[in-house]
Amino acid sequence: MEGNVTQTTNTAVSSTPLPRSGTGAEPIALVGIGCRFPGNVDDARSYWDLLLNGVDAVTEIPRDRLDLLTYHSPDHATPGTFIS
Repeated sequence: MEGNVTQTTNTAVSSTPLPRSGTGAEPIALVGIGCRFPGNVDDARSYWDLLLNGVDAVTEIPRDRLDLLTYHSPDHATPGTFIS
């Protein structure tokens, strides 16, 4: 089985089929990323910096983002809701 890998360089983009060895050691490619995270993370560079530095970016959900009461349920089994 073969997969396609797109390789980007400063001058060209090419698609090259690579054999799959099945060892789990194949390289991976980050194709694209959109960021909206706490801690002033708004682009890929600041996201990686956050990860590399082990920053705990857990914060409260901003009240203006969504109606928390609509999505909250103390019952773990209720679909489409979260618990806190």
